[in-house]
Amino acid sequence: MPFWTLISGKLLNNYTLCGQCFHWRRRNLQHQTGHVVVNCTLPGEIDCTPIADKYLTLSSLTDEVKNQIHNGIYCDGGRSCYLEGVISKNHNKSHRMIAHIRSTLPPIHSEDIVLETFLGNGSFGCVFKGKWLSRNKTIACKLIFMDNLDIKNSFEHEQFTYQEVTGFSILKYYGCCSSIFLNHREAKMLILNFMANGNLADVLANKKNILSYRRLTQMACDICSGMSILHQHEIIHRDIRPVNILIDSSYKAFISDMGIARRFNSKMKFTLIGCEQYQPPEFFSKNNNRITEKLDIYTFGLTLYEMFTNGEKHVFDGRSKRAIFRRPSLLFFKLINDCTAVRALMRPSANQMEATFNEICTSFKIDENYMKKTTDEKNNDFKKFLKNYKQQTVRE
Repeated sequence: MPFWTLISGKLLNNYTLCGQCFHWRRRNLQHQTGHVVVNCTLPGEIDCTPIADKYLTLSSLTDEVKNQIHNGIYCDGGRSCYLEGVISKNHNKSHRMIAHIRSTLPPIHSEDIVLETFLGNGSFGCVFKGKWLSRNKTIACKLIFMDNLDIKNSFEHEQFTYQEVTGFSILKYYGCCSSIFLNHREAKMLILNFMANGNLADVLANKKNILSYRRLTQMACDICSGMSILHQHEIIHRDIRPVNILIDSSYKAFISDMGIARRFNSKMKFTLIGCEQYQPPEFFSKNNNRITEKLDIYTFGLTLYEMFTNGEKHVFDGRSKRAIFRRPSLLFFKLINDCTAVRALMRPSANQMEATFNEICTSFKIDENYMKKTTDEKNNDFKKFLKNYKQQTVRE
C-alpha cells in the first residue's frame, strides 16, 4: 500500500510504522511489512479527509483510528495490533489497520493538469511529464486512446487494478481525468507518480552512471516486493521487463503498466500482451489458458539477467521458443536459471526471492568508507560478501 505514517512526529511518504524495517523488508515479532497502519490517497489526507498538524502525533492518530469498523475483519485496530505488531486469531499481517475504499478517490479535472514534456509512446497511447496545478506537484500523465471497446474495457480494468493493488514497489496512482480529445481522438488520462530516472532499460543503458551490485540487488528486491503484492491479489502482470520497471530519484524500483492487455479476448492477447521474446514456454503451449503467476517469475529472471550483465539481453530462439544466455551473469546466475526453468512449478516464488534479496541487503553493511569507493571497488566488496554469505548459508 502507499502509506503514510508517523515517525518522530512527522508525516512521511512510503514508510510503515518503522521506516527502516519497511525499507529493508525486515520481519520479526514486533514488525510485519503486511501491517498497514495508515493508507493515504494523497499528501495530507487520510481516507480522503484532510488532516491538520494537530493530528501529527502517534497518540492522536491511535485515538483517531482505534474504533474503526472493519467489515469482514475481526480486528478493532486496537493498540496491541497497532503498536506491538501482535498476530493473533483475530488479526494477521494481511489485515489493514484502516479499511479504506480506494474508489473514493476524488475526481481529477483535466483543467487542473498541464502536459509539459513528452516522454514516450506506449501500446495504446503516450506518456507526458505534467504538472498538477492545484497541488503544485510534478506527475506522469498516461494517455490511453479510446479507439475501440476492448481498449475502453481494459482501461477500466487497469484503473481498477491501480486502485486496489498498491504498495511500496507499485507505481503510485492518484486518479483518472475525465475524457480529453487530442487530434479528434478521445483519450483517458491516468495520473501517476513521476519517476525521475525513467525506466530500468534506460538506467542500464546509461554507461556514464553504472550502478553498483548492491544498488541493483536492492532494486531486484523492490521488484520482487511488487510482484508479491500482485500475486497476493491473484494478478499476473504478464509483462515484467526493464521498460515496465520505473526508477525514482533515489533509485528505488517500481512496477508499472498493470497489464492492460490481460483482459483482452483470446484473439488479441497474443499480439497485445507484448514481448514474445520474454514469454515462458507455457505461453506458447496449447494449454496457455493455465498460465499462473510463474509467468512473471520467468520474465523477472530475464530482467535480472539484464541487470547483472550490464544490460545485455538474452537471445530468443524463435523455433524452440526458449531463452538462451550467451554468457553467465556477473551475479545470481543460478537464481536466473531457476526463474527461467522450463517447468513452471520449479521456479521460486516472488516471496522467496524477496526474502533472499532482503537478507542479502540487510546483511551487507555500508559505512562511510564504502560510500567513498569507486563502483568497481564497491562491486568487489559486494562479491566478496556474497561469497562468504553463500558459504555461511551452506553451513547453516
